[in-house]
Amino acid sequence: MKVIIYAEKEFNGDFSKMALGVLRFGSYDVVGVIDSKLKGKTVQDIYSFLPNPVPIFSSVEETLKLKPEALIIGIAPKGGGLPEAWRSDLAFAIESGLDIYSGLHFMFKNDLEFSTLAMRHNIKLWDVRDVPTELPVGAGRVLSLDAKIILTVGTDCKIGKMTAAILMEEEMKKRGLRTAFIPTGQIGILIKGYGLSIDRVIGDFMAGATEQLILDHGKGADYIFVEG
Repeated sequence: MKVIIYAEKEFNGDFSKMALGVLRFGSYDVVGVIDSKLKGKTVQDIYSFLPNPVPIFSSVEETLKLKPEALIIGIAPKGGGLPEAWRSDLAFAIESGLDIYSGLHFMFKNDLEFSTLAMRHNIKLWDVRDVPTELPVGAGRVLSLDAKIILTVGTDCKIGKMTAAILMEEEMKKRGLRTAFIPTGQIGILIKGYGLSIDRVIGDFMAGATEQLILDHGKGADYIFVEG
């Protein structure tokens, strides 16, 4: 799927971890990044470790010639809200037929303007952090799996828990072992296409929700890596 990543004025800032995660580990065909401050550069000009020289554009409109199908919001600002300055760009993207994939705490589906536009233009709003209303409590059911389960933990956000888990999983695959990755954050969910944003789950149900993810996606694995 062809996608663009929206990182307006922040791709080289402190809050672009969503963009970097998708560019580094995702399977999407990223055809462009939006950041008007960096127009004309490539993502490799800014971060040399990224695998592909994706061009940076100044607007969503400039990328439409590349026929993207979806826009991924690549910024995770403090608090996870939607900056007011982004609204017109995102509304234009919807009107141009692009699905919106968002890892913000802001829920697009609950916004009257965006939900109305999405219905009118028959596009998908994927609020990655949205969680089910009914979740189980922990019951130790993962003990039935014949696998080693590795949990990455840390003292804060943005310190490399997901990256460490993905890199360990990749190394195990190179060694011919069966692996599974369990995303519990918005970036991992976007990369893998499944998972559950644990920071939106009531504390009583966090263990059960994670356990269910392991049961759903970890069967048959030798090693299961759970994003902390």
